[in-house]
Amino acid sequence: MSGKKVGVLAGGTVLEVLRKYREIETVTGANDLELFKKMAKKEIDAVFTDKLVGLYYIKNEKFPYKIVGEPLLTNLVATAVSKKESNQPLVDSYNKALAEIKADGTFDKIYEKWFGKK
Repeated sequence: MSGKKVGVLAGGTVLEVLRKYREIETVTGANDLELFKKMAKKEIDAVFTDKLVGLYYIKNEKFPYKIVGEPLLTNLVATAVSKKESNQPLVDSYNKALAEIKADGTFDKIYEKWFGKK
């Protein structure tokens, strides 16, 4: 990516990582859609974003791009709830529902609808 202009979210983790590579010019945006539009106008050469976010915009906004290379960062997505004991039924219900939609294929159907095939 040496000598290229790369779009990243302002204030995001990726911006901090890319600042270590002085040969890459970073262009910040307020959101990912703004960055994809900048790439469509050839103002930047690439967008560094979460894989699922990128897949969403490629599929749903019909951008003619593809995901390339290995992930720069990996992070896990989690759901946070208050540690109050009274929330345990919510946690149990959430975990049960998530397991059920993974087991019956619903999770994969939702994924495919929004992000395309895995």
